[in-house]
Amino acid sequence: MITKKDLEEYRLLQKSIDATKKKIDYYKKKYPCVLHGKVRGSSSEFPYIEQNFTISGCEVRGMSQEKIDQRIKELVFKLQSDLKKYESKKIEIEEFLAGIEDLTVKLLFNYIYVEGMSQEEAGELIGLEQSGVSKKINKYLGQYLNAS
Repeated sequence: MITKKDLEEYRLLQKSIDATKKKIDYYKKKYPCVLHGKVRGSSSEFPYIEQNFTISGCEVRGMSQEKIDQRIKELVFKLQSDLKKYESKKIEIEEFLAGIEDLTVKLLFNYIYVEGMSQEEAGELIGLEQSGVSKKINKYLGQYLNAS
């Protein structure tokens, strides 16, 4: 069931979806972080000859690479779960909007909740005052909620 709050959050859902996808990509591509460097040392036996060594590792203190990998997997799983919830809610709202039969009401919902216009701006496009827009929206939502 769609509420007025769900409709108001519609535009935020797409932003949340995009941000979550970026985070997932970041963690899948960026980690594990491996650093490389060169150090100088000497052989362990006489004659102590200077040698160069290449080392690599992850710059996280107090955590093993396995623990870091596990935490990243858990985070990616949580982000993917959030992404599915956001996309599911967005589809639910779009189905609701597609099911509106009254063209005036459908346009009002689209202008206000999808395109982000104010009620006054949407009313000007359709030829209604802001109070008329508000009444139509509240009337339709009231009928929808009572029918559900």
